[in-house]
Amino acid sequence: MNVTFDVKCNWLSVVVLSACLGVSSVYGSEDMPCGSIPDPFPVERVGKATGSSEHRLRALSALPAKWDARDYGWVTSVKNQGSYGTCWAFAACSVLETALLKNGYGEFDLSEKNMVRYTGWNATANTGGNITMSGNYLTSWQGPALETDSPYPLTGSSDAAFGQSRMLLPKFKVLGAVRIPVRGSPTDNDTVKRALMQYGALVVPYQSCTKSTCYIRNTGACYCNEYTN
Repeated sequence: MNVTFDVKCNWLSVVVLSACLGVSSVYGSEDMPCGSIPDPFPVERVGKATGSSEHRLRALSALPAKWDARDYGWVTSVKNQGSYGTCWAFAACSVLETALLKNGYGEFDLSEKNMVRYTGWNATANTGGNITMSGNYLTSWQGPALETDSPYPLTGSSDAAFGQSRMLLPKFKVLGAVRIPVRGSPTDNDTVKRALMQYGALVVPYQSCTKSTCYIRNTGACYCNEYTN
């Protein structure tokens, strides 16, 4: 099955900038200039798009007091990454699963293991990753694969225990992604909220501290001392 929509994700990374994988066709024409194709990661704007490579995020008159994707049935099952450094793959697969639900294709469980193995960045289970790597995997049509065809290991923590995954034909073809601008401040969240409402799901990387000096495990609170970093 070929699905011609984008996956919507939000990138809040210093290196990659802030981005969102989206739900509208990027490749609208077969007639491409020689050697040049549309940007697969155009910038999302609030209001009217000013260029062919830009998408427009609907500017709502007012944001609601609350919004929950569960009310629309766009949330898939909770997954467990175990002891591997694969959160980035779980986030990207989850967003695509939501996009499939939202666009009426049904509920699918996609393979995080296959994404890790075929990003094209020589990733392993514990090298870590980011939205550029998952975006490369999806838009180069190396995947996605189904979980049943490349199941995630339930035990272990080493690359050897993680195992290999065979290359498979993509279950869906993701055409591109859309970025949203970097937030201007910690409270600059309206664009993120509008993207959530319009597209259903975002990937939001963030830096966390699990050291006992700044993380309170019983409450989940984290303390950041801006003077000592």
